[in-house]
Amino acid sequence: MYSVVIPTYRRKDELITCIRHLFNQSIKPSEIVISGVKDDIDTKETVEYLAKEYASETVNFKYVTSLRKGIATQRNRGLETAEYEYILMIDDDVEIPPHFVETAIAILQERNGLLVTGFDVRKPVVKPIQNLLRKLFFLDHYARNLQIILPAGSKVIAYAADKDVEAQWLSTTVLVMRKEVPNTIKFDETLVNYSHREDQDFSYSVYKRFGKRLILSPRLSFTHHHSPRSRVKYSKFCHLYVYNTFLLFRKHFFDLPKNKLIFTWSMIGIALQGLNHSFQYGNISFFYETMRALIRVINSWHQAKLMRFGKLYEPVSI
Repeated sequence: MYSVVIPTYRRKDELITCIRHLFNQSIKPSEIVISGVKDDIDTKETVEYLAKEYASETVNFKYVTSLRKGIATQRNRGLETAEYEYILMIDDDVEIPPHFVETAIAILQERNGLLVTGFDVRKPVVKPIQNLLRKLFFLDHYARNLQIILPAGSKVIAYAADKDVEAQWLSTTVLVMRKEVPNTIKFDETLVNYSHREDQDFSYSVYKRFGKRLILSPRLSFTHHHSPRSRVKYSKFCHLYVYNTFLLFRKHFFDLPKNKLIFTWSMIGIALQGLNHSFQYGNISFFYETMRALIRVINSWHQAKLMRFGKLYEPVSI
């Protein structure tokens, strides 16, 4: 038996499709917790419709809401409600094959794991030169059979792995976990709004607490459809990307002097990355918004040292 947790916001069609795929699993869920936002009437009505449609199934539908919009908050509310030993947390725009949960639970049992996920069938296009430049500036980049967190707060992303990877972080796009994890570690609700990198912070916190019990397995696959609905505007996303990277650096790597130098170097890389995006898409706002965010980080350095991020997030918290 296992619980399902689905954070969602104004995605009626995606949510219905996601639920239908869940009932195709070789092991059916015992409960489905849909975690929404209080003002989202469409989702409330959709949950009522789904509960009636699947009334003959032995599954308990639960709908929980939070006053504050933000994926980190919604994940926490859903996980707090989940009752069973194993929990599948899945985004509403993700499709999983019929044996996904069964295989994931078997992997956790086989390897004494706490968290496990797999690979999106839509593999990333890795451009060697861009990847090298990102690596040079300690920014997000790809590597085979390696999934770790960098001291600037960015990450190394495994792709095309040919074996189970002992990871330092995992995406929560779709993730199977043991109940003891959310009983111990919560998503950081400082990460407001779209909460970019909330999965990285959460899973890395699990890694620091419990060690090598996070598994990225090529035996698991899924399809992330990347729904365009309810996504944050690019002007805000630039700020969230910079601020949340800064928060991760502050929480996990700030204490070593060499890491401050690495983070400073990475900020130059982020600025160059914004400039490259502006050239690539013919839109100067990519670079402009990235620079505005970097300047706010510099101006907020003292407050961030004290773990006070409120002022930093004010422009993107609505």
